[in-house]
Amino acid sequence: TCFCALYLQIVQLLNMKEAAGTSEKAKSKESSGPRKIVLPNTITDRTKAKTYQTGSLLGTGGFARVFLVTDQVSGNLFANKVIDKEVFKEKKNAKEKVEREITIHRTLNHNHVVKFISYFEDKMFVHLLLELCPQKTLLHVARHRKNVAEFEARFYTRQILEGLHYIHSRGILHRDLKLGNMFLSESMVVKIGDFGLATSFE
Repeated sequence: TCFCALYLQIVQLLNMKEAAGTSEKAKSKESSGPRKIVLPNTITDRTKAKTYQTGSLLGTGGFARVFLVTDQVSGNLFANKVIDKEVFKEKKNAKEKVEREITIHRTLNHNHVVKFISYFEDKMFVHLLLELCPQKTLLHVARHRKNVAEFEARFYTRQILEGLHYIHSRGILHRDLKLGNMFLSESMVVKIGDFGLATSFE
């Protein structure tokens, strides 16, 4: 059922009216996003003695914001998913959800799953360093291209199913499959991301 629903979402990109409706819905959701997070120009992972330069805001979701960061030594770019620790005081089970997300995501290693790099904390925030997907998501494809060819829908669906097969083989359910969580690498390879609602099964 999940696979069929996801395939239908991708095929809907062929329909311009459907894509336009998705765009309006997304704008409404963004307006009620998480609290504003202001990061210093540099952040430091003291456990690994690594410092990162803070860049632009890449996106928002749930109670997190995602920023571009640059490793000051290697120059490598990452996506930094930042959670304000104040949320742990305000929302029941928020801390446990973040801990579960870290525990699950860090065990995954597949070409069609966003790579988990590392995580660290400071006094105010939890930082999850993730693989950068510069071409954004399939939702952005829906908004800006309005439609895709049928062969492209097949191309994306195959990659998503390969990623999901791997995730399920590891005893994990994603539970939040949607176009906005299908990230795209520089070469337009699909990477399943955002494991905030994921859980394990036996």
